[in-house]
Amino acid sequence: MTRIASSLIATAFAWLALSATAAAEPRLKQVVEVDGAVVTLGDLFDGAGSYAPRSAMAAPPLGESLTLDLGTVYDIAHTQGLAWRPIAAFDRVVVKRAARNLPETDIMEALSAALREAGAGERFDIDISTRALDVLVPRGALVDMTVDDLHYDPETGGFDATLRVEPAGGKARNYVLAGRAHAMIEIPVLQSRLRSDDVIRPGDIGWETVRAERVGNDVITDERELIGKSPRRTVTPGRPIAADYVGEPIVVLKGASVTMRLITPRMELTAAGRALESGSVGEVIRIQNMDSRIVVEGTIDGPNIVSVRPGRLVTGLN
Repeated sequence: MTRIASSLIATAFAWLALSATAAAEPRLKQVVEVDGAVVTLGDLFDGAGSYAPRSAMAAPPLGESLTLDLGTVYDIAHTQGLAWRPIAAFDRVVVKRAARNLPETDIMEALSAALREAGAGERFDIDISTRALDVLVPRGALVDMTVDDLHYDPETGGFDATLRVEPAGGKARNYVLAGRAHAMIEIPVLQSRLRSDDVIRPGDIGWETVRAERVGNDVITDERELIGKSPRRTVTPGRPIAADYVGEPIVVLKGASVTMRLITPRMELTAAGRALESGSVGEVIRIQNMDSRIVVEGTIDGPNIVSVRPGRLVTGLN
């Protein structure tokens, strides 16, 4: 073998040895995300080998991050005995603590169950006055959640309590909850707009759940008070209905031709008239006699039939 060939072979072996050493050297990660409270060397480096489980530092608080410069990383590696040189294509490392928000629905379910036990009833709407619903917990961790020290005022619906959140394997934290539980009731509403001469049927009625405190004493809460009635004013679909917004069906319309009746124990007289007002059975309206043009008052007996009271002068009766 010539001297030149021997030199080339030696150079190749040296290059291979250097490449193997570089390949075996730990490689620093630029972004690190951890679930637990401790950052290990394995979190910071790829290829840390048997050093991977060793603790490097405490993780940042849930949902937060911190930045390490290469000098700090070198000190950590050197302290733990990991052979690593601060040579990288970047000059800092970001360490993030993974977290998730505890679903607000879970919190509200736990609070609702506690309020029911305290006597708030079965149906209520909760207003939270404290912003304690932004609760962070470790990503993927099982969570034990309880509502403690609940104080509930049945007169006002006000309450305060402590929400205790304990992730599996983690430290429990307490959050203050305060607010008000509003009693809810169902009320009948119209599903579509009806005219004043329409009669409300069961199929016209729907139900809305509203806060009881917003339902006045005049609001209808029983569908039986609507069925068979007619709107007397404009009723907005889906909105509470006041009792004076509905009444008996209109059976005489203003301007309609009506039969006027005068009934006594000895006779019954009729005449043609014109209604000057609309009305339902039992209501008193004004009618104009078509022959004499005299205006009288009469009680509605049925569709376009009006009884005139005895003793009142009505001309044109037959």
